[in-house]
Amino acid sequence: MKPALKPWLSENNKGKRVQWELERRSWVEEWSFVFCTDESSFEVRRPTRARVWRVEGERYSPTCLRPSFNSGRQSVMVWGGFSGRGRTPLYRVKGSMQSDQYEEVLRELVYHHIVADFGSPGGAWLQEDLAPCHASKRSKAVKADLGFNVLPWMGQSPDLNPIENAWGELDRRLRERAVAPTNKDDLYQALCEEWEAMPADFFTALVESMPRRVEAVIEAKGCGIKY
Repeated sequence: MKPALKPWLSENNKGKRVQWELERRSWVEEWSFVFCTDESSFEVRRPTRARVWRVEGERYSPTCLRPSFNSGRQSVMVWGGFSGRGRTPLYRVKGSMQSDQYEEVLRELVYHHIVADFGSPGGAWLQEDLAPCHASKRSKAVKADLGFNVLPWMGQSPDLNPIENAWGELDRRLRERAVAPTNKDDLYQALCEEWEAMPADFFTALVESMPRRVEAVIEAKGCGIKY
């Protein structure tokens, strides 16, 4: 049986995770005021289907093909955000996310959606991990200027950001498409279509999972949990 893959956690980070959870152990409705964000990379790759159904004359129909690639790996990075009240469109990151692109995301997407859903830029907690583009001086200045409330975060804690589960579901839906994307533009279009097609109650369930995640981390003394 293969071992589960989880980030390595230092004793210091385990302690920080437990402390963070204890401070939010009483949160229930508060989680509906958290706006979860993240970036994720997806590859142009072969579909997982082993068989296709076809009739005579459809052997080379696009829906019956398993595309092959002559070049190396192609990937697209996207940024997204959601809360219990809605989600942003996916933003296509050029290369890897840097502070200048993240500033655009903060001003054009995060601000708009938090204000629309919560009434003011400080009406929700902005959740983000400790990636360099999020923690840079430039990004911090932009967040302060826009009036965001930033949720304190700990390193090595993807299991506490429910958007990671949304990325997993997005990847699953991508693999199940009848026609697999064959280039980066097609991949981005497919990602956007599948992201928008994900039901609202899926995101609501992720928000509602947060109290269980909190208890699980406390019980595990800061170690990684199943989420």
